[in-house]
Parts: sequence; C-alpha cells; structure tokens
Amino acid sequence: MYINEFGNLLKIYYCRYLPNIYPWEQKNVITPYWHFYWNATPGAALLSNGTRIELDPSRFYLIPGYHCFSTTTSVPFTQFYIHFQLLLVKSNHDYGVFSFPAGKHELDLIRQFGETVENKIPVRQYRLLTALAVLAPMLLQLPEDIWQPKEEGDARILKIVDWMSHHSDIPCSNLELAKRAGISRDRFCRLFEQQTGEPPQTYNRRKRIEKACELLSFSDCTLAEIAETTGFADRYHFSRVFSKILKVPPATFRKRARGNNK
Repeated sequence: MYINEFGNLLKIYYCRYLPNIYPWEQKNVITPYWHFYWNATPGAALLSNGTRIELDPSRFYLIPGYHCFSTTTSVPFTQFYIHFQLLLVKSNHDYGVFSFPAGKHELDLIRQFGETVENKIPVRQYRLLTALAVLAPMLLQLPEDIWQPKEEGDARILKIVDWMSHHSDIPCSNLELAKRAGISRDRFCRLFEQQTGEPPQTYNRRKRIEKACELLSFSDCTLAEIAETTGFADRYHFSRVFSKILKVPPATFRKRARGNNK
C-alpha cells in the first residue's frame, strides 16, 4: 500500500503499467476514489449508464468516485492506470465518464514509464511523479462546478470539515460539532449544508466510509480493525452502513478492489 496526499487536492494510491490483462470482467464497480485508464490496444470496454464505451488508444478516460461502472474485454490488452482520490470535489452529482484526447507528451511519459519503471530509483517517487504529470492536464479541464468552493466558505465550517477529515474514528453529534464551531446547532447545520451540499452527519458518514474503502482496498486490516478506525460500534454496524451506501458488503468490495489493484 502506498498513499501520497498532495495538499488538500488529491491522494494517489496506485500507478501501474500492466501488459496482457485478461480477463477483465468487473460488475457494478463503485468506489469513492477515481480511476484513470489508458489502453495501448483496443478490445476492452467500460459499461456506464447503459452505454458501452470502447477504450480507444487515442483517448484517456477518467471515472469519478461513486460512479457505477462495469468492465469487459474480448482480448488481452496492455493498460496504464491510476487510482486516485480528489479531495475537494462534490460527491452528490454523477458526472459520468470523462474522456480526453491522449496528449503526445503524456503518452511519451506513459510509454517511458512502462519501459523503465522497475529500473528507476526510487520507484515509488517515479510512479507518483508520472501519475501527477499525466493527470494534471485533465484535472485542469474538469468542469468548474465539480469542485467544492472550500476556500470561500465560513471559517468555522472549514474548521469542522478539516477536523472530520483527521478524526474519522470519532463520531460526533451535530450539537458536539456545533460546540466545536462555536455556534448554535441550528445555525451550524444550516451553514454546513450550504457550504458542503450535505447535512453534517451525511458528510461525516461519507468521509468515514471513504476512509474504510481506502483501508479495504489498500491495507490488510480486518473488518473489525477498520470498523474501530472509522468510528463504528463494531464490524456489524460498520457492514450495515457500508452496504447501505455502496450497495455491497465490505468483504465483497474488498474482493473487487483487490482484483482491480493488481
């Protein structure tokens, strides 16, 4: 597992170049983190919102967090992929799959990555720098309304949002959060939803589930350990909430994620 957070913008989990992938059959994948795909050869496809998207080697593909998709292929293929999480995007709107022309500079970086990554010292930093260089031009082209206006909001709400992100193991009531913000509960709830687009408890629960997804995908923690780390009473309570939000039990999510994180 490697996770690198770049300011308050994004986390990069995986950056890989894999030849001869086959099969590639994943059904109804939903993760809080994003997926970037570039396939060197045709034959593979995404299934999204009832539409089949053939992965064209002349294009890059970005799949936002919480977007449900499936994958399939008829032939072995070579793929460069990145799993990452954008930290300041809205989660309550489904933007579908983004597609961009594959830039020559980024393609050169990817091909060089595929040829030389294992000879680079240190490999980890090389992977991360390549991922950043490939992603940056596309992230700059995302629609403006996808981003949360975090820096322009009420400082008291920003303080609570930041506190939540660093204390996923401590569930708090709205009254307790309002006290931390130094305002009344009703005013806190109103300001919080205006700024984030979600009620405080919905936002907090989602962030805890996102942390759980990170641990399920990229660590060997048990379900009981993940439940404790994310502030749930026990693994059974955790499983109920997780299944309600992501439509699959944690164990199933882990199995799918591990199959995708080769």
